[in-house]
Amino acid sequence: MRRKEREITDFEEIIKILDESNFLTLAMINGTEPYSVPVNFGYKLDGDRKRIQIFIHGATEGTKLNCIKNCPRVSFSAVSYSEIGENKEPCAWTDFYRSVCGKGNASILEDADEKKEGLICILKKYGYKGPSVFPAIMIKKVSMIRIEVDDLTGKFHEK
Repeated sequence: MRRKEREITDFEEIIKILDESNFLTLAMINGTEPYSVPVNFGYKLDGDRKRIQIFIHGATEGTKLNCIKNCPRVSFSAVSYSEIGENKEPCAWTDFYRSVCGKGNASILEDADEKKEGLICILKKYGYKGPSVFPAIMIKKVSMIRIEVDDLTGKFHEK
């Protein structure tokens, strides 16, 4: 990271940014072209709380799945806060923000229990507190992507 003074190194702060972000932008390779798409997401921390899995749901066919099948390496970014800092001088404008960027390997889950786990993570992230019962037909109609995150950084620029 070029601006080390803006780096967020506290893992709990990085997780807080993910908690506060309404979506993340998933970036993939589509043949020879870049492809990115905003998605809802959930996440799960492993036992030592330093590794994270991101879950994304979607249709059972489409560009996103094709990209992952052809190249499972992905990156993503999430922004929990952004505000433009105006200035009288045009080159002195800035953006105040809190963001997270990461990379990892994506896989398309086929197992019904793994899909359910991903759906529960997504629902919890957005505040769902009800029962976690999913009809089998619904599990078949949804694809679930899991990203094993191996690089995660946070960055901020605040007033």
